[in-house]
Amino acid sequence: MYLKILLLRVKKERVVHSDGIHLFGLKYVHTHLAAFVSESVEIRYDPRDISEVRVF
Repeated sequence: MYLKILLLRVKKERVVHSDGIHLFGLKYVHTHLAAFVSESVEIRYDPRDISEVRVF
């Protein structure tokens, strides 16, 4: 699992909105994000598969 995180090459800063994180016109939603509304977070993702993002 840790290797998979290291291989996520793209890092971007995003602000968590009340309806989730926005990226490329898509919204990523999770119940844990509610605690971080209006905060800046770093997301990492694989540009070949944007169906999943990791939030740090």
